[in-house]
Amino acid sequence: MSYGGPNISCEWSAWYNRMPGGDDPNLHVSGRCQMPSSSIQVTLEPGNEGVVDEPDLFVLEVSVTVPDVGTTDFVERDVTWEGDAGPDIKRVRIQGDLEAQMVVEEAV
Repeated sequence: MSYGGPNISCEWSAWYNRMPGGDDPNLHVSGRCQMPSSSIQVTLEPGNEGVVDEPDLFVLEVSVTVPDVGTTDFVERDVTWEGDAGPDIKRVRIQGDLEAQMVVEEAV
């Protein structure tokens, strides 16, 4: 099923914080999203990668909620997820109402 709502564009990034002294094992995923209304909500939750197991891939399911009545103000908003996805994730796929793929970076 494809998302048929308002036009939303996001620039995504994913990283591990490997900076010295930073004991943070979490995978961080962030998107800077442009939306035609501040009433629109975008959420990320762990998803299912499908039938083929890809050990270096982490999948997030994105959901967009558009209320029946909302504002018409253009807004940019950060959409984030962080959690323990394991130490060896190399790629993140965002699927669902919006789609994207990215390579995981390491902040050192």
